[in-house]
Amino acid sequence: MEAFSFSFNSMGCLWNIRIWDDIDSHKKEHLQSYIKKATDDFDKKYSRFIDDSLVLSRLRSSGEYSVPEDLVHMLKHYKNLYLHTDKKFTPLVGQILS
Repeated sequence: MEAFSFSFNSMGCLWNIRIWDDIDSHKKEHLQSYIKKATDDFDKKYSRFIDDSLVLSRLRSSGEYSVPEDLVHMLKHYKNLYLHTDKKFTPLVGQILS
């Protein structure tokens, strides 16, 4: 069986997706569109390179904010990684590099 594959740019890099499952053409189109939209939406929310992203808008002014549930889950995961790597892994390294 030949893989269904497609490539696109998102989050500053090239994505190459290959799927070996037998999927009809309508579902392939839907899946491709869904993956592209999900990565674009994630980038628009969490990129530190997009001026109007959620991340940068929160960095510009202090205060209390409501945040998306997926951010809460990501921060819990990051905290777990941070604690289990003797505080060596942190999502805040990007700010240090900048």
